[in-house]
Amino acid sequence: RQLGYTMAPTASGRARVAVVMPYIDRWYFAQVLDGVESVFASKGIVVLIHRLLDLDDRRRALLGDIPRREADGVLLVNVPPAPDEAALLAERRIPLVLLGAALPGVPSVAIDDVSAARSATNHLLDLGHRRLGLISGRPYERIPFTAPPERKRGFLLALKEAGVPWDPNLEVSADF
Repeated sequence: RQLGYTMAPTASGRARVAVVMPYIDRWYFAQVLDGVESVFASKGIVVLIHRLLDLDDRRRALLGDIPRREADGVLLVNVPPAPDEAALLAERRIPLVLLGAALPGVPSVAIDDVSAARSATNHLLDLGHRRLGLISGRPYERIPFTAPPERKRGFLLALKEAGVPWDPNLEVSADF
């Protein structure tokens, strides 16, 4: 008390997980963060939130900031790491789990956005619709995440398989 000593958070003995995500203010990402934090808190795990500013920031976070914060693990949400970034975390024995993205050799939890969009498109085609539009993600996202291009790929694949020509004039970009 005389010296004003306070224990460093890393000395608390509590596990710490860095949750790295491109956005925290969008509905999907806020819901993911809420769920992740609820589960980790119930197990006494401290959540460190790292919102990415851009793709270079992902690199700084995974190769510098997170190891310096002494995180016991990393949950990377909807932005897959470069193979060298995943390898460095593995070398440093920092477990990495991907949510909404995949990289061979890295544990992940994700839906198959290509199949989901293909299935939805096939449903519309089965109903007899042939002039289909696409509302896709913004092409110049600050942090491009995985769902928009994967969903577009599934949509176009279904059209091609059905022999339905794609009219690019029927695509608009929008914020999710």
